[in-house]
Amino acid sequence: AEKLGINPKDCLVIEDAVSGIKAGKSANMKVIALTSSLPKERLVEADLIVDDLNKINLKKINKLYLTRSVHVS
Repeated sequence: AEKLGINPKDCLVIEDAVSGIKAGKSANMKVIALTSSLPKERLVEADLIVDDLNKINLKKINKLYLTRSVHVS
């Protein structure tokens, strides 16, 4: 974010690993977790959990910035 000149709060991370989710959250970024390698129960620190990238749309992304946590199957 710093190299791009973007506020971390305006960034979105898409991740399938707990360490990546933690890194994104530590950087004050919103995180979408993908259940491609771990069950959703292991990805609960993410702001949004999806089983398929096709389930992500602009409406859900916008909602991330208005609410704390959203889980989609």
